[in-house]
Amino acid sequence: MRGREKGKQGERGGVPERVGERTPTFCVTLDAHDPRAVAERLAERGINVWDGNYYAPELMTHLGLEGHGGGVRIGFLHYTSPDEVDRVLTALRSVTGRLGAR
Repeated sequence: MRGREKGKQGERGGVPERVGERTPTFCVTLDAHDPRAVAERLAERGINVWDGNYYAPELMTHLGLEGHGGGVRIGFLHYTSPDEVDRVLTALRSVTGRLGAR
């Protein structure tokens, strides 16, 4: 890992140097579906995600999402199982079938 503070055995706190040590975060938009409504429907299923611009308004402006609710932020961690990923994808499919267009 690289960062400011050098730790034990040459490790540093901060950003992992190898991509395989990073955990993926996705910004998802679903055509005609409000990000807040998608996040709320997922929360009803016990899936915690965020909506909005994630303190990155310049990026959201570049993506054309600022002022339109931003996106749905989905984060997976190193211990997220393939079954949990499938659960999120299944829930997204189900939720978008239930929501009306924004």
